[in-house]
Amino acid sequence: MSSDGLFRGWQTRRNVHQAFQESRGLCCLPAGQLQQLSLDLRWDCQVRGLSNRRVTRAFALVIEAARRTQGLNFHRVQVAAGWQMLSRVVVEMQTGEGKTLSALLPVFARTLDGEGCHVMTANDYLAVRDAQFAESVLGVLGIRVGVVMQSADAMQRQQAYQCDVTYGTVQEFAFDYLRDRLREHTGAVVHGGASSVQRSLAAALVDEADSVLIDQACTPLILSAADNAAGPVTTMLQWADRRAAGLVEGTDFVVDGGGRTICLTEQGRQSILLQPAPADVSGVAVSELLNRVRQAVLAQVRFARDRDYVVTDDRVQIVDESTGRILEGRKWEQGLQEAIEFREGVELSRPHGAVAGISVQQFLSRYPRISGMTGTAQSVAGELSAVYGLQVRVIEPHRPRAVTVSTPRVFSSLQEKLQFVAAEAEQAICRGQPLLIGTPSVRSSEQIGEILRQHRLDCRILHARSLAREAEIISEAGAAGRITIATNMAGRGTDIVVEDNVQASGGLQVLATELHSSVRIDRQLEGRTGRQGSRGVFQQIACVEDQLMEAASERERRQLQQSGDNRRGESALSPLRSIQKRMEEQAFLQRRQLLRRDAEHVSGCHRLGLEPVLEYH
Repeated sequence: MSSDGLFRGWQTRRNVHQAFQESRGLCCLPAGQLQQLSLDLRWDCQVRGLSNRRVTRAFALVIEAARRTQGLNFHRVQVAAGWQMLSRVVVEMQTGEGKTLSALLPVFARTLDGEGCHVMTANDYLAVRDAQFAESVLGVLGIRVGVVMQSADAMQRQQAYQCDVTYGTVQEFAFDYLRDRLREHTGAVVHGGASSVQRSLAAALVDEADSVLIDQACTPLILSAADNAAGPVTTMLQWADRRAAGLVEGTDFVVDGGGRTICLTEQGRQSILLQPAPADVSGVAVSELLNRVRQAVLAQVRFARDRDYVVTDDRVQIVDESTGRILEGRKWEQGLQEAIEFREGVELSRPHGAVAGISVQQFLSRYPRISGMTGTAQSVAGELSAVYGLQVRVIEPHRPRAVTVSTPRVFSSLQEKLQFVAAEAEQAICRGQPLLIGTPSVRSSEQIGEILRQHRLDCRILHARSLAREAEIISEAGAAGRITIATNMAGRGTDIVVEDNVQASGGLQVLATELHSSVRIDRQLEGRTGRQGSRGVFQQIACVEDQLMEAASERERRQLQQSGDNRRGESALSPLRSIQKRMEEQAFLQRRQLLRRDAEHVSGCHRLGLEPVLEYH
């Protein structure tokens, strides 16, 4: 009997109570006997399947193991979250409510059938950290825990997948899946060896589920091989860059797909093709020339340094919009990477051709059992249900939040907004209150850091260039008078622990300096204050020069510019909220189109007896 659907509804409260009750009977058992109970339970589940009674025993074992090894006591809401995640459910838990601990309950239960469980985290650092924590608790129950990192070789990957629980990022799991399919269907030598590394996809638990399942859904994961027939790339890029600079938006090209796709008009195509091409590229197909110009236009008008990417060590590295992190090893496809590298004057990446590929959305849909956890999921509940068959369950906090929401403000210029931020920082220091300043890009973080330095205010900046010190910066952000500037906060994985002596001054103050492209990202920032019932302050500010205004219509621009200076109240944010909502709708349509294309692609490949991931374009 399938476990999906067994652990919902009115039974949850009774099951949670029984798990705690049974765990109290385990506290006096020696470690060896605790592990034997775990082994007996595994055998029982593999023979008879999961049931409420067996899951209750599993949860009781984890509760006792956490108490013994880490001195941690589960809250009832954490155990309730664990029950929900045994079904196809994404639980919404506020920041600081202990999602990492809660996850051990369904993870252990999912290992009992012997098929293994994949736990997907935001990055390698969190994968290693969470795997070490899981091993310290579940190890006493005889559970083997592995981790797959970008630097792992074939043997290390194979060993990690043979463990009962494997931690890693969705990218690592997906690329290993692609390599195994490539070896299986073509006989190609991948992973540096002749055998597959993964077991079958059985169960997955996704941390920061909305970021992975929604924001990254359209991300194509492409397995590439060097293209030795790439042609005179540098000459072609130079020619395309010059042609792109002479094109006019609205006349020669239009921007589509939320600002990430360029469509050439008939006039634009004629303008390009009527220009003579250098002899080196005269033999290149017309479709390739037009694509190079499209990518050059995109690089010029829609991609910005220190927002969409950073340049470090003479390399262009992509910045994840939803988390502010560098996407290590990832490159844009279809010539966009080379177009941006050419404009930045760095060494060009070697051209590659796709040999296998899959979207994040399509890959995750291949797990028969999937669940997740995040701090923000309600607003995308309909999409999670329609695409993945996942329901959203909101878990009430262990203690009620005590956050004061200050009046929003919209400024008429960037300088006025920056001066307000500096004044707030000075006041926070005087009060002995920690201040977290949220921004949407590296560029915005640097601007605010500069204005604070001009006011002789010490601050720490966390963005794509400072991730090596991420855990240290975030863990110290709750100290009295500490000022921290952070580019996005999703998937940081480290709680801001506010010192007891600053509770009297109001707790952690969070100042959101711009609206993001999604309400969920704004909520993730707001959720950083008021953890576990502590006090906190949140305020949203914006200005008419913010990044969001790039998506505004001429009418919306005039409306904001004519509505007066330094407006206050939620109504002042209304025009920006409208832009934000439109961007969310555009992103939703992109994902829906991808879902339709994926379904048609898979169906067509199956009719022809082909492996879809090897025919991905």
